[in-house]
Amino acid sequence: MAAAHLDVESSYALRRALVALSILEPEVVTGARSAAHLAGGLCWAVGRANGWFHPHGSLRLTMVQDALALPGSPAAVGGLVRRALVGLRWGDLEGRERPREAPDLLPLGRPDLLTAATRVRLTRLRERAREAREVA
Repeated sequence: MAAAHLDVESSYALRRALVALSILEPEVVTGARSAAHLAGGLCWAVGRANGWFHPHGSLRLTMVQDALALPGSPAAVGGLVRRALVGLRWGDLEGRERPREAPDLLPLGRPDLLTAATRVRLTRLRERAREAREVA
């Protein structure tokens, strides 16, 4: 998947997610139906965190499915990956409203999984929010 559709930095983000997942919740790694299912879940979670998928990005989930020969959507395993990476902080994130200008990204609570482009985009948004708060 990474070789066919992603850049090098994005493949590193996927690897960091796999390492973090194997440390935080190794049963998610060992309990996956197959390596392809686990890879699909990682792509789903890290991809959603970085806005890789349509309509925000150029990728589609069917590209992940095709690249990994998955019979269904990677979202189910992606949900397990998300919960493992976010941990107990997930409850703190639920219910918060996202400003209209903010990209609809999956909050994993792990900046090490974000690519530089995503971090720049979020930093710019944060700076604009600070400026707006100062004016108000």
